[in-house]
Parts: sequence; C-alpha cells; structure tokens
Amino acid sequence: SLAGGAGGDALGGFAEATVVDVDAGALNVQLRANGTGGAGGNALHGAGGTGGAGSGGQAAVRTLGTNARATVFSGVFEARGTGGAGGNGAVASNFAAVTFGFEGGQGGTGNGGEAALI
Repeated sequence: SLAGGAGGDALGGFAEATVVDVDAGALNVQLRANGTGGAGGNALHGAGGTGGAGSGGQAAVRTLGTNARATVFSGVFEARGTGGAGGNGAVASNFAAVTFGFEGGQGGTGNGGEAALI
C-alpha cells in the first residue's frame, strides 16, 4: 500500500505586549499565536493521510510597575488552532474507470489557545 503520510502537528507560540511603568492608553497591536496543522499526504494507492493537529498558543498583554496601564480590546488577541486537511485516497489501476477506492484521510483536530491579561 502506498498510503499518504500524516501531516505534522503545530503549536502556536507566545505573543506578548509588555507595558512598563507608563500609561500606554489604547494598545493598537495584534497579538497572534496561531497553530495550523500540516495537510495529510495524498496516496498513490491507499488511504489518504490524516491531517496534523493545530493548537493555539498564548497571546498576552503584561503590565509591569505601579504606573503601568493599558486599554485592551478583545480583537487584539488571536490564538487559534486549526487542524490540517486530510489527504486524498487513490487507487492505482490500469482500467479506464474504477468504481471503488480508498477513503481520504481525516482532518486534524484544532484546539484554541489562551488570551491573557497579566
């Protein structure tokens, strides 16, 4: 069988904005800590590979010091996990029309990350 291989897993990293001892006002930043799993491999003769898992990391705003202040809106944070697509199944055949085949791979799982105010 020449089935497709599994896609790789991905973990979103750590995105942080730090305000040190000042009043920063409204933060105009986008903190992204996304993870997207790799696609499963397509088969030559067999089932398609499973998509990799994707997990979000941590997006955070940290304030340090007694005078540290910041206004933060929910749209600042992004910590998504998206699973990879499953690969295509295939049948190698010398016949012009094939009425059966192998199944495609399952899509990978996706798990959300964390938004934090520290």
